Amino acid sequence: MIDVSRSELLGLLRQGGQIFNDWRVKHEDAVIDLSGADLSGLDLEEVFLSGANLVGTDFSHTSLRNAVLSGAYLKNAQFVAADLTGALFGPPDLIDSTLALSPLGRRTNWGAELEGAVFTGATLEGTSFREAPLDGVDLRGCDLSTLDLRGTNLADAVVDAMPEPRERTSGVFSMVTPNDDQFGNTWITVRWT
Repeated sequence: MIDVSRSELLGLLRQGGQIFNDWRVKHEDAVIDLSGADLSGLDLEEVFLSGANLVGTDFSHTSLRNAVLSGAYLKNAQFVAADLTGALFGPPDLIDSTLALSPLGRRTNWGAELEGAVFTGATLEGTSFREAPLDGVDLRGCDLSTLDLRGTNLADAVVDAMPEPRERTSGVFSMVTPNDDQFGNTWITVRWT
């Protein structure tokens, strides 16, 4: 394992996702620890942060379009108003076996740890939370209609009111049953608690 200074990692990320990714490929054994860092407002499109320690990191107003965050430690991270279109918090459907078995790709096989993360008002179009427990995750103000929720534990996730006959302004729901249809779509049956 290679220890890298926090200031070096922050400097690379401030140059953008591609610069960081190029560096990371050359330093695949590097320990990425940016816990508590302020990465708000950065352009980190397509950044590869799989397996990184990002506990308490602030990604508010950050562009993380198509970012790979599978296997990352994101407890209490802030994603307020971030653009997470196409981002992966869970394992990808397909991955090159060479990458999957490398030090760089090992953590892509697990969902991110997101307990207590805040996504209020984030753009989550096509975002994958596959196999990433969402316990205590705040998803209020987010459109959840295009999320990949396969194998996801939605117990205690905080969301806006679901359309239903009675009025409700916010609530907590938990997954009851995932149902796959003949087209490979996963439908989640939820109940209010």
